[in-house]
Amino acid sequence: MLPALREAYPALEIDLVLSDSIVDLLAERIDVALRLRQDIDTSLVGTRLARIRYHICASPDYVKQHGRPRTPTELAARDCIRCSLRGYLTQWKFRDPAGVVQAVDVGGWLVVSNSLALYRAALDSASPKTA
Repeated sequence: MLPALREAYPALEIDLVLSDSIVDLLAERIDVALRLRQDIDTSLVGTRLARIRYHICASPDYVKQHGRPRTPTELAARDCIRCSLRGYLTQWKFRDPAGVVQAVDVGGWLVVSNSLALYRAALDSASPKTA
């Protein structure tokens, strides 16, 4: 989409900052930000562009070695690769088909602040192998 934006606005200069951490937009002199977050920052003017759903996943190697969890509560005993976003570091929430939300405390040796690196770590079976 950036080439199309450049074509439509040739005088526009873009400094694209990619970060999964919450940045002080004023201090960093950032004019526009796209954020994936559940809570609303009332100090900013914003528009919801889409609803985001997070998914729990594992590499085929991890499932082969440790088995597939049958319930969300089983994740409490697993070595999870966790996201450092506030609200997702130590607890994950699951909604069942009836809409009931269940919170599960999670832990693990690896915390990642970037969604692409998180995805790569899961694919690479970042959890240590057990004998």
